[in-house]
Amino acid sequence: EIRYGFVKRPNHRNTSWYMAKFEVVGQRFADFSNNGYSVAILNDCKYGRKILDNLMQLTLLRAPSMPDPKADRGHHAFTYALLPHGGDLIESSVLNEAIQLNQPAVAFDGFTGEMQFPI
Repeated sequence: EIRYGFVKRPNHRNTSWYMAKFEVVGQRFADFSNNGYSVAILNDCKYGRKILDNLMQLTLLRAPSMPDPKADRGHHAFTYALLPHGGDLIESSVLNEAIQLNQPAVAFDGFTGEMQFPI
């Protein structure tokens, strides 16, 4: 997923363009769909991923020495999930599940009354 949509990419490296890519950027999910059986990796704050052949990878931490030698050091908290599904991305519940993972339910202590939901 990217901002305002998603990009369909190959999972092989048959051109010099794809051979040069270490990972690609994405937001809430990465989906691999193949002949009716598919799997997605959902996450709440990780933006680097790689899918090569039948292997999906989500970059959890990076520790580059330049330009910030202290980048990604220290305590980190994140949530990720593996979601197998049938069909392709559009036919699945991946988008809805990614939204739910990134917007958890909120409880209000002591709230009484009737809530009005827009239709």
